[in-house]
Amino acid sequence: MVRNKCVFIIPYFGKFNNYFQLFLNSAGNNPDFSWIIFTDDHDSYKYPENVDVHYLSFSEFKILVQKKFDFEVSIEYPYRIADLRPAFGYIFNDYIQNYDFWGYCDCDLIFGRLSHFWNDDILEKNDKVGMFGHASLIRNKREFNESFMKSINKQKVYKNVLTENRNHSFDEEFNNSINNIFMNQGYRTNFEEYQANTYTKSSNFFLTQYDFYKNSYHVVREKNLFIYIDGHVFSLNLDGDGEIVKKEYLYIHFQSRKMKNKVTNYERFKMIPNAFEDINTQLKNKMNFLHEKKKHVNLHYFKLRTSNLLKKIKKRMRQ
Repeated sequence: MVRNKCVFIIPYFGKFNNYFQLFLNSAGNNPDFSWIIFTDDHDSYKYPENVDVHYLSFSEFKILVQKKFDFEVSIEYPYRIADLRPAFGYIFNDYIQNYDFWGYCDCDLIFGRLSHFWNDDILEKNDKVGMFGHASLIRNKREFNESFMKSINKQKVYKNVLTENRNHSFDEEFNNSINNIFMNQGYRTNFEEYQANTYTKSSNFFLTQYDFYKNSYHVVREKNLFIYIDGHVFSLNLDGDGEIVKKEYLYIHFQSRKMKNKVTNYERFKMIPNAFEDINTQLKNKMNFLHEKKKHVNLHYFKLRTSNLLKKIKKRMRQ
């Protein structure tokens, strides 16, 4: 049980992905945490008790944000919302009065057991946990809620972030982001990576990890099988003796990846590079593992490379 009350805030406009119910169920299996979702998607979903949904249009959302600032905020398209995330504690202050921590997260992920990683021991020692936009928490105090306004190298970076209609990655990493502000101010942070962040440029579920000192990512090229069982996310691999090795994660993130949803048992399923499917064996031996790990034809890599190539061609033609 987590005594600290934590809430994730998700403004999302447009249609949720085809595995959004899996996301919601994984949130529901974390009753010590809460979610507040602002959306214009009125499709019928089974929202868990710890997920509170508010329906509003993208235009109404922009008005809500603009009321908090005395300069014009540029939010021309929903993807720009990512740069607003460090300001959620300020923008949505009225919604988070009863929480000790507020945060932000993506919905193209499946949560594991959050309290196994972000427990009271971690939360009580830190003012921010997580370094990425796909999931982070910040202590709910005015000093931290308004920390996004603080200067970086004597520059009020947040004003450029909110007025320039482009992506600044202000919510993550260390390129003049909220993380730089917390570090510069000497606030307590925990940037440990407990998540499985899938690599976008491969069909396989290779994982990326952030090198803090090089300010860059590196890829761990292991062909993982991921499973979701009773509220936990695990990766499975075989050791040199053919024995199954299991590792638990905070969550798995499927960025820029199309996934088919074929799940009928929402509490026990596997995640292969292009699909969510039921687990058909007990996963007790090498043969079971190899059977479950078998994947379908997946054109993710080729589609991504083709898309990137077309973008480069169009960019060169405009020059």
